Amino acid sequence: MLNYPCVQCDQKITAPDSLRGREIPCQNCGTINVLERPQTPASSQDTPKTPSFSLGPIIHDQSASVKSLHDLSDLLLLFAYVLGLLLIGAGFTPYLLSQGADKYQIFCAIAGTLAAIFMFITFKFLSGLLQAVSQQIAGQIIVQEQLKDILMLLREERDL
Repeated sequence: MLNYPCVQCDQKITAPDSLRGREIPCQNCGTINVLERPQTPASSQDTPKTPSFSLGPIIHDQSASVKSLHDLSDLLLLFAYVLGLLLIGAGFTPYLLSQGADKYQIFCAIAGTLAAIFMFITFKFLSGLLQAVSQQIAGQIIVQEQLKDILMLLREERDL
């Protein structure tokens, strides 16, 4: 029976001897671990040992981040619309509730409209920025998955 610690979380991985040299996922964190083949003292000096690592947890965590950023972006955009409408309403309320239009009421209407425009543009910009960041992270996930595939191919070629 083989007993190895996970390279990510140090959880003990137990596997039968027949799985030596294969990739085994950790049951705790899901990281792919390669159960190394035993090396004789002579062969360990001749061949350099390559470190084993996994991109699995990184990809999983970033996928959740992309979804969170996308959801936050939508929420900020909704907030921008609601806040803009509230500020316009607050600015025009004194103007609409009275018969005459004095300087204070006109000032409130203009200030409310300008505040609404400023806040809308600010939150719209933040929403777009979060969308761009989430797209960037999604692109990185694709690259990491391709690197993971390349790493697996290199491991297979090394084992041949």
